[in-house]
Amino acid sequence: LELLELCAQLPPRSKAVGMKRLRFIMEPLRRNLTQELAEQLQRIWPKEPNSKVPATVPGRVLELCRLLAEAQRVERELRKAAAEAHGGSLPLSSDDWPSEALAAPLVARFRHHFCRADSDLCRMDKPEWAFRYLTDLLSDHLAELDSWGASQLSEGLCQSLAQEARLFLRLRMPLLAKDEGGRTLLYQTLQQLVKFHASMQALGGESCTQVLMKDFDMNRPLEELSSPSPTRPREGGLIAARLARAVRGREEELPLGFLDVFTSADASFIAEKLESALQSSAWRVQPVDAKTDGSPEIFALGTLLPDLLERAAERCACLATEVARRSYCNLVLAPGLRQSATALKQRWNDLADPLKAPQEVDRLLETLQELCVFLDGFSLAKHIVTACDELRELQVLIRKKLLELQAEDD
Repeated sequence: LELLELCAQLPPRSKAVGMKRLRFIMEPLRRNLTQELAEQLQRIWPKEPNSKVPATVPGRVLELCRLLAEAQRVERELRKAAAEAHGGSLPLSSDDWPSEALAAPLVARFRHHFCRADSDLCRMDKPEWAFRYLTDLLSDHLAELDSWGASQLSEGLCQSLAQEARLFLRLRMPLLAKDEGGRTLLYQTLQQLVKFHASMQALGGESCTQVLMKDFDMNRPLEELSSPSPTRPREGGLIAARLARAVRGREEELPLGFLDVFTSADASFIAEKLESALQSSAWRVQPVDAKTDGSPEIFALGTLLPDLLERAAERCACLATEVARRSYCNLVLAPGLRQSATALKQRWNDLADPLKAPQEVDRLLETLQELCVFLDGFSLAKHIVTACDELRELQVLIRKKLLELQAEDD
């Protein structure tokens, strides 16, 4: 920082030369500091469960972390100055040098166990093993940083291990998405990801989970990962690509992305559950409130659909951006709602004479009422307004038709 301040006080020509030389030494400086930090960490980090090493605060480790952070601040100032000199802007790296250095040995150990084909722990059917290992690893080392009085490094360490989980998913998702017979493994992986997201949220907050889910939020193309010669990554992912295509009004084939796989799996799950239930169990009669005598009766669909939508909402909450959440709702929640509305409408149409089946009509209307009440308080209903309105319109249509039939009967 002193050198940077000194350069800033020089005449323009000398300042340019000084800044250039300072930029030249930044990479070797970072490399040397990182290497020394790795050597200092060898005996104490990663933390061993039954280690005999006394728990002392490693002063040199903390000093090296401070020096790395200071070097990174200088590097950012140099990049900013270079961008201003050329009348443009350079993207600043989001990496945190001290945290990356601390995470490196933890990442190496994780990869040794879960990213080698010959490892017994590297199993496609056990993603929870890897997620649980990362959670435990992070929890133990956050506690270690806290014992050192270095909690300021915790956020960066969380993000670094979240990034490793993101890379772990990149290795698996193309295989899971392309394997027609591996849908069960895909469902399992996504379910374990949702649980892992909750654990990482508790440990590192939103900044951590945003890193974890970034490929899903951007709908990063799977082909960038599986192609032997991948194309240049799309800025902003497939979400941005689809918005651009809509603006241009052009139809073009876009590859499958992370969010596509996520929404397709969840939409299929809901559709299959509903299709199976609509064959029989969805039409079981049950009271609205089992604890209240004389409670109105509804079909079981009135509780099954809200349950499915609530569970999907928990998964949707893993997405960080509003655009990704809206896309999830339109592709997962809206089809399930319309499938249920279609089944209820067909149930009504199948009645030869609704006036002679008052109990059936009452159950239909009560079921629709329960669903409408649920949607009124459902936080994601704002993203599926059209589908919600279609359900409400069905309720109004049935009531209107009943009044017409009763008028004709009179």
